Amino acid sequence: MIVTLRHSVEIDATPESVWVFFDSIENNYTKWHPDHVMFRWVEGKRFEKSAVAYTEQNVHGSLHKMKVKCTCDPKPQDRFRVEQPTTAILRAEERMDFRAK
Repeated sequence: MIVTLRHSVEIDATPESVWVFFDSIENNYTKWHPDHVMFRWVEGKRFEKSAVAYTEQNVHGSLHKMKVKCTCDPKPQDRFRVEQPTTAILRAEERMDFRAK
């Protein structure tokens, strides 16, 4: 059995203003959440389908080092989804959908 964890975020802002933040995610990652340590793109162009990023974040007091993959192309710029690799028992997915104000 594989356990699937899903995390969704609703942001009460225009897609354009949110993308300004994410366009510089390498610099803004630690501002986003106090447990975020670092973020860098390692494959592909940022936020394009199949792009891969390396992240580090503290989760319940432990440092987690992860590679995550964009699984949909954010065009028009109103949605993107990031998935962590599936293991034998866990699949994690984070999705952000933006609604125009």
